[in-house]
Amino acid sequence: MTNKKASNKGTYIFISRLNTAKDIRYNIKGDVHHFPRGWYAYIGSAFNSGGIKSRLNRHFYGTGNGPWNIDFFRKGVIPYNRAWVSYQDKKLEREWSSAFQLMDGITVPILNFGSNSDDRGKSLILGVKKSHLFYCKTKFKIKAFQAIVDEYFAGNDPVVEILLPI
Repeated sequence: MTNKKASNKGTYIFISRLNTAKDIRYNIKGDVHHFPRGWYAYIGSAFNSGGIKSRLNRHFYGTGNGPWNIDFFRKGVIPYNRAWVSYQDKKLEREWSSAFQLMDGITVPILNFGSNSDDRGKSLILGVKKSHLFYCKTKFKIKAFQAIVDEYFAGNDPVVEILLPI
């Protein structure tokens, strides 16, 4: 686990959990969804000023005030003290969102959660759903995720785990 590149740009997975099921507002329109107890992963990218460090600290501390879905959702969950990142100079959200859904036990709690501009075009893997938010009853496994990324999207930089806050 390392934080040496934490301020650089790249793609990330912010992980959080709920100890009990609850209703959470998840967008600027005020829509509410019932989220079950378990683990949640949000896939995003940080290619503007501040990079990975700024974005993950924003999610970890819950300081965002919209307009993104994750800013609203984040205020209702408990952040995990680790995130997964790639410092590759390419947005990997579509690839990672596709790969994440192939892991055992993963479901999509809300369709179209996240940035729709990142999901233009057809799915990269047949049958996957458009979303940047994923749910699992048990903790996510980075090795399982990396194996799927390697199988379907060979040639990408490895996914590394970093400690939060940065």
